[in-house]
Amino acid sequence: FDTTGRLNVTGDLSMLFGISSLWCLSVTAITSLPFMIETVGVDRWKRGQRLGYVSLLIFGGHVFVLGLTGWFNPPGRHGYLPPVSLVAFSAVLFVMLLRLAKHRPQ
Repeated sequence: FDTTGRLNVTGDLSMLFGISSLWCLSVTAITSLPFMIETVGVDRWKRGQRLGYVSLLIFGGHVFVLGLTGWFNPPGRHGYLPPVSLVAFSAVLFVMLLRLAKHRPQ
């Protein structure tokens, strides 16, 4: 928050990414219901399931915005453990790299 009590740019971006990621996950969850494949068709169902990857990328932006300033301040953390936001961002990168490696043309 800034001095007037409103969200600053970091807060605005964090909220934008967080709400967008939640929306994408909601669509993915709704399309995961057992009867949805027959209801919407296989192609639209697959598109809805792929929103999970979009949500993961948006979530990566969310934790990046939230944690970037604290990633380079090791003495302030208990036990010199990495920040949770850095661990979460690393997990997002790992999953996306695995996804890219799986679909890389050979």
